[in-house]
Amino acid sequence: MNHFADLMIQQCWIDVKELFEFWVRSLDENGKPNKFDVNLYNHYLRANLMIGASAGDLLDFVAQMDDFELVPNLASFNLILKAMRQAKETEAAEKLLDGGKESLPNDESYDLVMGMLFEMRRVEAALKYIDMALQSGYKLSIKVFTECIACCVSQGQLDTLVTLIERCRLDDLLVAKCYFEYAVDEGLIVSALATAGRTYSSNLLDASWATLRCSLCQKKVPSPESFLGKIYSHASLGNLQKAFGTLHEFDAAHGNLVNEAEDLFSPFTSLYPLVVACSKKGFEALDSLQVVHDLYLIMICRIIVVLKL
Repeated sequence: MNHFADLMIQQCWIDVKELFEFWVRSLDENGKPNKFDVNLYNHYLRANLMIGASAGDLLDFVAQMDDFELVPNLASFNLILKAMRQAKETEAAEKLLDGGKESLPNDESYDLVMGMLFEMRRVEAALKYIDMALQSGYKLSIKVFTECIACCVSQGQLDTLVTLIERCRLDDLLVAKCYFEYAVDEGLIVSALATAGRTYSSNLLDASWATLRCSLCQKKVPSPESFLGKIYSHASLGNLQKAFGTLHEFDAAHGNLVNEAEDLFSPFTSLYPLVVACSKKGFEALDSLQVVHDLYLIMICRIIVVLKL
């Protein structure tokens, strides 16, 4: 078994498969067939999955567990779902998830099926399982939520996205595991931020920004377009203090861009939506701001000039 464990660590999947099959056919020191549990058998299933076995093959292997008086567990079925996702067998995956197996589903099961459905642009079907997962007490992972953003934005189903945000608590999204190897397309976040401003959805704004920061994993700062999108959204929502707070973050992150800073921070171009938001309440809006940075003073002076024109 030590050799078997070493092969697993080294991911020598063909060797794992062949060694397991040889060991099953062999006898122990007492001359009896070797016995094993479901967890060891799942390693055999994983090895087959990694060398390209189909979902049908894995189902056959799971059926053979009866011969060894073993009962497949949750991990067994999730390995089958992984094979189905690789082959994009959405209908089979849905049937397996809905099949009423005692050990199904858990959060990984839901994530596999929802991710597959979003890849296939079947938003409504994915939302069905999101509801089921939330009702079962599972939290939506940041990866699935990001896939949802990508799918909804690409298909123009922004109202659906807003509805989803309202179903999920933002706290649930923030505590989800951040996958360091998974990066969201920042352009999708910019589109979602713009939608938040147009639909006056603070939930969509907060969730989109949280998704972006989690995706970046503190390794890089958001792009100027993302900061501007957040500023526009806060301005549209009438949250001028938060808009200027984001402007402060924007300046700290990108204020040193010598060739671009003037355009990026111009109240006549990039920041004009903020000017318009301030002008709706006139100078009263400016008086209510808590100025904590010289940049704010400069911006306010420029805005006053614009308002007088």
